[in-house]
Amino acid sequence: MALNNTFYNSGTPQVALGLPCRNKFEWYMLKLDSIRMPGLNMTQSGFSQCNNECVKCYTDSGTSWISLPLPQSQCNDLMNTKVDTLKLLGSMLLDIEGANSSTVTLSLPLLWLVEQMTLHRVRCSGASGDFILGFPIFQYYYLAFDMESKTITFVDLQLSNEIEAFLGGTKLGGNKESSSGTIEPSSGYHACSTNSLIAISFLQLVLQYIL
Repeated sequence: MALNNTFYNSGTPQVALGLPCRNKFEWYMLKLDSIRMPGLNMTQSGFSQCNNECVKCYTDSGTSWISLPLPQSQCNDLMNTKVDTLKLLGSMLLDIEGANSSTVTLSLPLLWLVEQMTLHRVRCSGASGDFILGFPIFQYYYLAFDMESKTITFVDLQLSNEIEAFLGGTKLGGNKESSSGTIEPSSGYHACSTNSLIAISFLQLVLQYIL
């Protein structure tokens, strides 16, 4: 059922290979090959921690944040970038080793990433730090874990127009635009609404899997 439902069938599946860990394959471990931001002409690769350390690179719905192995200065630069510029810069691309010598490329809008940074749901862990795809990834991707084949399938979610408008609109998915044009966190209804959107999306995934 995990590979035959509305979420899986409406997107494009990409199959990532589980990473060997202490001579065993662990289905939730990932090998990150590169992080790219085409709008900034930036590519970073050589994440050796994903080759050697079992607990450095993985996906886990029980973790409430996304951790990116980038210098904190890059997170700071993005957070100081104006909203209109972030929209023009497009997305961050995460290249992950796929099954059958393929590459899985996940695309996350920079505007959304900065929104999540201000809410402490996306972190920069340093070039040799952790790579963790935690709970916020479910806002953009449906994940199917196959323990037998040791793979993780990522399927891009087809968000409704209302959710897309909320995430990229004037309320900025739970944040507000500062007087300088950058994003700053706001408390109250809109921040809670973002949490609710993520929770509802995750609940829909669970129910689709069960039913």
